Amino acid sequence: MPDVFEIEVEQEVEKGAEPDSSLEASKIFHGYRSLGFVCNQIPLVSRYMERRKECFLTTAIGATTHTYASSRLQLVNVGVPHDRDIQALAADKFHTYTAVGNLIYAWKRGSELQKTYSGEGSDIRLLLPFGYHLISVDADNALKVWDIDSTKLFLELSFGSTFRISVLLHPKTYVNKALLGSENGAFQLWNLRTAKQIHTFNGWGEPVTVLTQSPAVDVVGIGLANGDIYIHNIKFDETIMKFSQDWGYITSLAFRTDGSSIMISGSTEGHMAIWDLEERKIVTQVRDGHRGPVTGMQCLPNEPIMVTSSPDNALKMWIFDEADGGARQLKLREGHSKPPTYIRFHKTSNEMILSAGQDSTLRAFSTVADVLNRNMGQASWNRKKAKRVGIKHDPGKLPPITKFDSEPTRQKEWDSIAACHSGLSTVSTWHYDCSRMGDHKLRHQRFKQDATLKHAISTSVSLSACGNFVFIGTDSGHLDRFNIQSGIHRLTYSKLKADRAHNGAVVGVEADGVNHVVVSAGTDGDVCFWRFKKGEFLGSVTLNALPTGLLLHRESGLLAVSKENGYIDIIEIDTRKIVRRLNNNELVVDMTFSPDSRWLVVAGEKKSIRVWDLKNASLIDHFLVTKPLTSITFSPSGDFLATSHKEHLGIYLWSNKTLFSHVSLRPLECNYKPTFAALPGSRSEEQLKAEDKDIEDELGMDVETDEYKSPEQLKEDLITLSYLPTSRWKHLLHIDAIRKLHKPKVSAKPKDAPFFLPTTSGLNPTFILPENKKEDEESRLLQLGALQSMNPLAKRLLEAASENDLLDCIQFLKTLGPSAIDLEIRSLAPDLGGSDEIMLKFLSGIEFAMKKRTDFDVVQAYLSLFLKVHGSAISENSDLVEKVKSLLEQQSLDWIKLQKEINYSLCLLSFMKHSVL
Repeated sequence: MPDVFEIEVEQEVEKGAEPDSSLEASKIFHGYRSLGFVCNQIPLVSRYMERRKECFLTTAIGATTHTYASSRLQLVNVGVPHDRDIQALAADKFHTYTAVGNLIYAWKRGSELQKTYSGEGSDIRLLLPFGYHLISVDADNALKVWDIDSTKLFLELSFGSTFRISVLLHPKTYVNKALLGSENGAFQLWNLRTAKQIHTFNGWGEPVTVLTQSPAVDVVGIGLANGDIYIHNIKFDETIMKFSQDWGYITSLAFRTDGSSIMISGSTEGHMAIWDLEERKIVTQVRDGHRGPVTGMQCLPNEPIMVTSSPDNALKMWIFDEADGGARQLKLREGHSKPPTYIRFHKTSNEMILSAGQDSTLRAFSTVADVLNRNMGQASWNRKKAKRVGIKHDPGKLPPITKFDSEPTRQKEWDSIAACHSGLSTVSTWHYDCSRMGDHKLRHQRFKQDATLKHAISTSVSLSACGNFVFIGTDSGHLDRFNIQSGIHRLTYSKLKADRAHNGAVVGVEADGVNHVVVSAGTDGDVCFWRFKKGEFLGSVTLNALPTGLLLHRESGLLAVSKENGYIDIIEIDTRKIVRRLNNNELVVDMTFSPDSRWLVVAGEKKSIRVWDLKNASLIDHFLVTKPLTSITFSPSGDFLATSHKEHLGIYLWSNKTLFSHVSLRPLECNYKPTFAALPGSRSEEQLKAEDKDIEDELGMDVETDEYKSPEQLKEDLITLSYLPTSRWKHLLHIDAIRKLHKPKVSAKPKDAPFFLPTTSGLNPTFILPENKKEDEESRLLQLGALQSMNPLAKRLLEAASENDLLDCIQFLKTLGPSAIDLEIRSLAPDLGGSDEIMLKFLSGIEFAMKKRTDFDVVQAYLSLFLKVHGSAISENSDLVEKVKSLLEQQSLDWIKLQKEINYSLCLLSFMKHSVL
């Protein structure tokens, strides 16, 4: 047994403890937002804003609300979380009302609290805005009328058990009057200003489930629990027409307001019926519109559009443009209809989280914008048949996904996700780029031919780093490799004289990043290592307890193995040795590495999240959550930690505070007691931007302060580069070639030919060419090289009396462009206005800049150009030769020192990369 760093931290968890909002439960993570929540069983409400000419839809999500714009069904606002789950929801022209317990809150813009209505009584279950008043009905069947402005109780009526109110309606043009439906079938019309009952409608002996105002005055739609729908005139107490819905209980009713005499009804089966009121018959049906009851239904004013909500966590928009008068789905916002069981970031993507739910679906949620969410469909044996009969009634529906793995390397070419299903030995494949289930169902033939293996179950799955192969481990101990593109079985990993990899179930399988080694762990207590290509058994590590999970960090080669005794072993796959042993004090539900493999974040079965520092083998953070965890994953960039929980349909994001603030990562004390952290709520994109601005204001990021200017040289013995762009000095040696390349081409102008061309006499006359001028004729132009005036650089060098003056000459060159620099350096020659003395001073300035170690890059470029242009002149002057030799010695000293530092850094980096923790 090799040396192992082992640490045990005993912590006590207080039972019944609640989240403390005043203290940060975690010093590393902070609740950021939740993903995947859309709506619940409470019916949606709508508000039309005249100023924006748009309708806004509000849904309840546990203890908060979501507001969507009807134009794009985009989340525009998230309400402030309440202490408890919202029990009733209503809205009028100015406010949105929520009921929690016996309290009612009035909100403006969805998140600004305006009024609070409180009084004695039981929990409120019904709300109805009533002009300047608000009606509420509680669990004790007491009706209360509140004045909206003063928040005072205006009226209170108590109804006995013989008339239990089930629904409320304020009929159009009926001032101060409300219609009350009951569970015994009768409904009553009350004048709430005088507190008098005007009329009692006997009803039809069935509980009234829905009351909806029709476009016609005095006419309302009434839905009953037995599926009957009555269009009733309450002024004359006459039934105009009756419809019967085959699916039973009426959950919602709505009337189109765009001039069409159409009524829509919802059912508990998720179906919707569309009725023509003029012809008094059903027009068409929308079957399986939702996976659950259609509890909310609203027709947008003066538009052929309807919006529905359901407890299946889906908000759908329908448009009536079918030829038969039916509706088709226009827009959709949805999440899991049942809690997610397994989540993972899509490897290199920091924006997408893959999530598998108990509803047998696989989804991808975006951490950036909800409009980027993907529904990859429901797992099915036959996708075409499922599409034909409907996913709700699919006879080939696969069980929920228990584990999956993804690899984006080849996701555009073929399937890139493989998933295990509960109770099946078959592994399904999924195509991420096409957002659909793949065509392959991976299963070895032995599970069909051997009766003893008929009920084997796939327990683990992993994809190779190349994206070509998928590894499948089963509870029978078999470990197989398939080609995910073709679905063909390639190899079975097994020990000598055995037909399987382990003598127990395979709890985990992983492959390294270079396709050399495959690692598997089984309930026989062994962690086995296999050669990737040929399947040879390379060795094993025997654990002191049965493993329950396996996780590999490919970049570092660290393997985390959770065990049933609550410990976690960290194994280095290159040496196959246990290098750390961590005592988690409880069974591990899931675990994830940080991107740099510095931390191991562990989710425990007792609602705990622990963060282990692997370098020091110490526990640096520990906090509790309010709901048991099912899965946990770290983003590839380290920005977010994502968690999923039992009985929760969404995914929760936690931001990493170490990326934007200083956090002390000292190990926790042995008697440290963790506290509860509240699960983060939802946030819209506008709210996230506003929160980021608030954080900047709080940190003082927008306060005007004196800008810090870095000195030109931090230290004298450090080689410092210039701040010039490379285009100013990098191409000085090739300036001639660049000029020649960009020199404009001038077409040669032909000489005018004479009209009569002279010819020689004779039998074969030829043209007489004009005689050329003497080329050796001396030029009359004066040679002005000696008379040329000195350029600015030459003047500065000639006037330089100290070393600082020579450095100023180098600074002068930094202000010029490449062509001007070339001209100035060429002009230092004696035949162009310069002199040997000026050239010597230039080299002295270069030498002094080297000793100062400033502007290292441009100094080298200027020296290279000078030697190229004046090389022959230097060789003829002994003083210049001696100066060049001195420069060579200084250059060698600087390079040797720099090379030594580079080699030291490379050696240290190589040691840290290949050493064992």
